[in-house]
Amino acid sequence: MGTSVRLGRALVFCGLWALVFFAARDGSPFGLDDGKKLYRVHCASCHGVDGKPVTPNIPDFRRGEGIMKPDIELLEKLKKGSFSMPAYEGILTEKDILKIISYIRTFY
Repeated sequence: MGTSVRLGRALVFCGLWALVFFAARDGSPFGLDDGKKLYRVHCASCHGVDGKPVTPNIPDFRRGEGIMKPDIELLEKLKKGSFSMPAYEGILTEKDILKIISYIRTFY
């Protein structure tokens, strides 16, 4: 195995470790406690407390609707908004949006 491959693996490992460490600072894996609080404030009025939509034409997160995409794609969608969902860029940080995404994935 070449030096560049070992270095690449080490960088990936360090990056993943840092992600878990910083995201889990609220005492739960991947910031789920913070994600739950943020979801209830910013999302639950339309998407429901448990992911069951309370507004027509809203994805049902319990069935995986709308969440079966990479985090980066969901992050961009939440930042820019769509249809009746407001844009959260400037309202929530990217880190907070990723915490919400992690929490939403627990419904499915």
